[in-house]
Amino acid sequence: MQIEREQYILTRELQHLANEYHAAPVTLKSVILDDMDLLQDALALLKDDSEASR
Repeated sequence: MQIEREQYILTRELQHLANEYHAAPVTLKSVILDDMDLLQDALALLKDDSEASR
């Protein structure tokens, strides 16, 4: 249950960053993409953890 909550929070944050990306000036887009990459990596790790605990 904890992993699902963490996945939900990270997914919501990714959605928020995607919206920010579209409104951001060009100079900030690469920073937002880096943040999105980190969140996607965290989601992948959570998925691996949830599959390993089964």
